[in-house]
Amino acid sequence: MRLVLLLPALLACAPEEATIPAPPAADCASALADNALSPDATPVFTEDFGRWNGLGDVCADGKPVVVYGDLTISGDQPELERLRCVQAVSGRLDLSGDLPPIPELLPDLRLAGTVAIWDYPITSLAGLERVFSRSSALHVSGDSSLTDVGALACAPDVAVDLGPGAGRVRRVDLSSAVSGSFRMEDERGVEHIAASAQTRGLDIDVRFAPGLLDILVPEGGVAGQVWVRSAPQLQAVDVAAQGLWLEDTHALQWVEVTLDPPPGVFSTLMISGAGNLRRLSLTLRAPESSLVLDGVESLEAIDGGADGTWYDEVYLSRTGLHDLGFLANVTRIEGSLVLMENEALADVSALGRLESIGGDVWVEGNDVTAAEVRQVLAGVDIAGTVTIE
Repeated sequence: MRLVLLLPALLACAPEEATIPAPPAADCASALADNALSPDATPVFTEDFGRWNGLGDVCADGKPVVVYGDLTISGDQPELERLRCVQAVSGRLDLSGDLPPIPELLPDLRLAGTVAIWDYPITSLAGLERVFSRSSALHVSGDSSLTDVGALACAPDVAVDLGPGAGRVRRVDLSSAVSGSFRMEDERGVEHIAASAQTRGLDIDVRFAPGLLDILVPEGGVAGQVWVRSAPQLQAVDVAAQGLWLEDTHALQWVEVTLDPPPGVFSTLMISGAGNLRRLSLTLRAPESSLVLDGVESLEAIDGGADGTWYDEVYLSRTGLHDLGFLANVTRIEGSLVLMENEALADVSALGRLESIGGDVWVEGNDVTAAEVRQVLAGVDIAGTVTIE
């Protein structure tokens, strides 16, 4: 019986900026042109020999092999040259220990469901361009020596997880990634994360990244949800996304963001613990958007605002804002309006166009007087409780 391996649809691969060190731009095109499996490949099932006790003589006839299941390879296993015939692993490919570089270990590899690297002392993912051009998940952790993940630039759909000790990678280039996810935790080397203008819905999740300096999704691309938690050196974020959360980014200087979720999708811009933020350029292209700013004491003004006429919720606490000019065209807030401890906020006249507030109003600890706030909101239909002090 002939076995057919179901493969994801192929997408064009056209990287823009390469990862350091830079692979030739033609690498992805070549990988895409040469990633088809051989029609005469021999199917091998991992349950026939366990999670790698040696592939025996399956390569002896010189034919390529497709492994159905998981394949675990570690540096203490003999006869690794027998792997040279493997073209595909339908499940998880685990690589660990003192192994040769991927082009020597698996020179004909074209497909893997997931590539997992554990304590594998390689410096580059070179050799996996064909694998990533067909889409594959990548997990890296342990004591890795990686400096170059340029092969990811060939991936149209990614699921990348860089865990603690993932190496000394400085730049992550996702220039072909249309969708998928990129997750990084306790990774001290990465300084730059860049997607592409063709990105549509790529989620980015960064947790404790001491070396991260910037995140870029260029004009034309729209990321999915972008989370950054604890990146003390992060200086700049320039993205279009469905949502953006920035927490504990004390060195952050400027943010340029366009929130552009699909119709009906709730969107949030939340910036907290960014006391050095001085520039925020904001475009909200969907009314289902909330704005939450807390602990951005150096932010004196916001450029831009909503394309539409309403927000879902507005929460401003401990900012350096002098006025609310970015709300001048807003006529409705569906949820709550909170203005707390904005010591420089002396002018709330921009709220004068509001017709309704669907939640509570809480105004306290600002430079503007309570009487001035009440006067501006006198004609507004407020559904919830009102606290103005």
